[in-house]
Amino acid sequence: MLKLYAMFLSLVFLAELVAGISGFVFRHEIKDTFLRTYTDAIVHYDGMDEKSHAVDDVQQSLSCCGIQSYTNWSISTYFTNHGIPPSCCMNSSDCNSQDLQNMTVAATKVNQKKTCSIESELLVLENTTRRLR
Repeated sequence: MLKLYAMFLSLVFLAELVAGISGFVFRHEIKDTFLRTYTDAIVHYDGMDEKSHAVDDVQQSLSCCGIQSYTNWSISTYFTNHGIPPSCCMNSSDCNSQDLQNMTVAATKVNQKKTCSIESELLVLENTTRRLR
């Protein structure tokens, strides 16, 4: 019985080791896939579907806006009608739709302290990645 437990524990350790090495080896592919998927989610953002909710979750959880900055939202069809999503706001009570439609005014209202990147806070991204697929 002890040998069986030791064998099972060894297999679990080996699986974790392989997963860690694979993550390290394929880190650039993982980053590129996330960036491509996140960009696609921003371009097709409508505020209603699962991908849009995932983008909102990422932006609120990481206190970020867009991919590299809030100006990335100008490529979205959502921006032409609604402006930048409210999930980018630093303070939701000080953020209205007119402010978010003007890039100059929005610069003072939205999060700009860091980018929404895969390097930052991977645990938050792991929880929302399922929605982006």
